[in-house]
Amino acid sequence: MRNYQILSVIGGVLSIIIVFSVYITLGVLESFSNAFGGDSAFAEDLVAQIALSIFLYIGAIIIPFVVKNTKLLGYMLIILAISTVILVGGYGILGFALLIAGGIAAIRYKSKTVPSSSLDILKERYAKGEISLEEFEKMKSDLES
Repeated sequence: MRNYQILSVIGGVLSIIIVFSVYITLGVLESFSNAFGGDSAFAEDLVAQIALSIFLYIGAIIIPFVVKNTKLLGYMLIILAISTVILVGGYGILGFALLIAGGIAAIRYKSKTVPSSSLDILKERYAKGEISLEEFEKMKSDLES
């Protein structure tokens, strides 16, 4: 796996765990509040925010393995990071940091091209100046025969 894929998987999984932990904690606190006659108006908004944030984090886990264009992927991860930190607030900062790092790593990622044949390798060595024209011509004739 590539670095940006690892960062997005770790960021997504940790963030989902954090979101569930916050959800459970707030649910317990709301239960105590309701037991003592408190109001539960904030719970409905919180459930919607948590559901949407989990959906976005699952997307952040899956997208790096589907999208092949790393520049586009990087921008998608950065947008996901910003939207989730806005959505979940301060407790989403860890996922935000990991997804931003994954997005930057995806933008900066350069795939290594592997020469497909020995003639391509020979041409590359000649282009780099590792061998002279005479050596190139001799090796090329050896390869072609």
